[in-house]
Amino acid sequence: VKNRLIEQYVAEHGRQPSAATIAKLRQQATLETRPEKELHSLADLTADWLTRALGAGVVESFTVDRIGTGQMSECYRVGLTYSVGTGPASVVLKVSASDPMSRGTGQALGLYERDVQFYAAVAPRLGAPIAHCYHASYQPETGIFTLLLDDAAPAEVGDEIRGAAIEDATLALTQLGRLHAPLIGSETLAEAAWLHRET
Repeated sequence: VKNRLIEQYVAEHGRQPSAATIAKLRQQATLETRPEKELHSLADLTADWLTRALGAGVVESFTVDRIGTGQMSECYRVGLTYSVGTGPASVVLKVSASDPMSRGTGQALGLYERDVQFYAAVAPRLGAPIAHCYHASYQPETGIFTLLLDDAAPAEVGDEIRGAAIEDATLALTQLGRLHAPLIGSETLAEAAWLHRET
């Protein structure tokens, strides 16, 4: 992995990396090959975890801002700076609610599992524009889940409490139709136990 990163650096910069840069590339190689550490809460978020999850560049520092008004999960915009290489300027981190009652409700309703399974089993089959998922994990026994997604900024997050204007609702429903259409009648999804369906 280290040699690949050095080759990538030479291709991008047209010169051999310095000793300090090689040390950072060695650190990145170590992070990329280290087993994935589960993210249990926002407090567990580190530059090393982000580097492993993104697989692009070495994250040097990051900022976190809460977005949305999720009731059973929490979303954060994570701004990123890199010490080596490049990657997205920001991503969205979605985690289970920190409030135990809300987390228990989300877990009981199967919301967290469906979020993760969508990105694992459904999103790759859709032609519609969908946020790239860098990391998805779910622990059924605790209800802890983590999604790390492309940031759609400068798009605005809807207000789940106030609701949407007619124009925004029309746009959302049109896009939902485009998202659902490719999978209408899918036998594979009809068999998926993680999907909530009426019988």
